[in-house]
Amino acid sequence: IIGLANAGTDYGKLYFDNATNNVILTQMYTSGYLGFGTNNRTTDLVVASSGNVGIGTTGPLAKLHIRDTTPLRLDNVGATNPRDFRYVVSGGASDYDTMYLQGEDSTGSEAFSGLMSWHAGGNVSIGYDAGLATGKLTISGNVGIGTTGPQQNLEVYGNTGVRISGDPAILKFNDLGGGTAAYLINDNSKIYIGRTLTPSSANDLIGIDLTTGNVGI
Repeated sequence: IIGLANAGTDYGKLYFDNATNNVILTQMYTSGYLGFGTNNRTTDLVVASSGNVGIGTTGPLAKLHIRDTTPLRLDNVGATNPRDFRYVVSGGASDYDTMYLQGEDSTGSEAFSGLMSWHAGGNVSIGYDAGLATGKLTISGNVGIGTTGPQQNLEVYGNTGVRISGDPAILKFNDLGGGTAAYLINDNSKIYIGRTLTPSSANDLIGIDLTTGNVGI
């Protein structure tokens, strides 16, 4: 046993446990931490008296608490094209945090493959761009908004309505059987149902003027 003590109080021990064949280094005081470091540093990694482990912090608030200006990275090095996980904090004018799922190409260069961004005000976007998420999202399974048991591909539950915004606002219906697509368009206080994105008498089947209430077919 190698012990560290002061005025009869044990602060730490390094010993071999014969019963379990384990080598144990422990900090024995009720506060403070057990610190490790290199290059004359002492707190690259710490184990607090609570048992929490800190990297980059001497006051870890969870079982593992990592604090640094560089991303957290986990690599799958056994794959032909490795994938890694990164949590990157990006601030500044955009004020958003981003979690990246990245991979490497055949040359070893990093390539962004997916990301999720948390923006100021509580907005979340998902995409695959190297900067802010582009908002493209693929989900396998039913999606519920306002419900935990969606019965369709998309089920929205609530009494405030569903809002589609744009200039113009467009809702497109695709016929996967090969039929003609249909568009519902709200443009300049008029609603059009037609075959293209451009409202015209040749393409529209129905037009409704929301100001006068007139209907054109």
